[in-house]
Amino acid sequence: MSTVLAGALSAQSPPPITGCAISPNGKNILTSSQDGITAYGLATEKQLKTYSISSANLHDLAFSPDGSYLLIVGGRPSEEWHAAAYHWPSFKLHKAFNGAGDSITTNVWLSDDKFATADLEGLVKVWSLSSNKPHLTLNGHSNGITSLVYLKSQDLLVSGGLDNSIRVWDAGQGTLIR
Repeated sequence: MSTVLAGALSAQSPPPITGCAISPNGKNILTSSQDGITAYGLATEKQLKTYSISSANLHDLAFSPDGSYLLIVGGRPSEEWHAAAYHWPSFKLHKAFNGAGDSITTNVWLSDDKFATADLEGLVKVWSLSSNKPHLTLNGHSNGITSLVYLKSQDLLVSGGLDNSIRVWDAGQGTLIR
């Protein structure tokens, strides 16, 4: 799938895709880039809709397990971070989280209202949609985190980062397992 039409000439190339997710109904692919969020038909590969996001530097997006929310994360390195949960498919903002610090690079949902983010400061944070502050902050990387996975059956978070390490966390307690 390409975001550029074959043979099209452009003075400016599109920004890179920084994240992608499959819609809850399995019919669409959503991508994030510095242009915002774009929805494509999975079967047709045609662009269906673009959603503008006022924040620059979108890094990742993910649907909640029940498909009712789309979480979008990003920020400006060494300046600010942001995360925003949108109702899906209406794309109405449910809640925004913002702060000073380094960019959020990735996110993963733990339940329908709880999610984890990872950032360039090397921190994993566990959040709830009902709170403005993280419930847990997990510190074990010496550099930024680029990947985050949740293993629901064992309630484990696995993070990998720029320090060339992988950390395994108890997602409920916030303790480093290995």
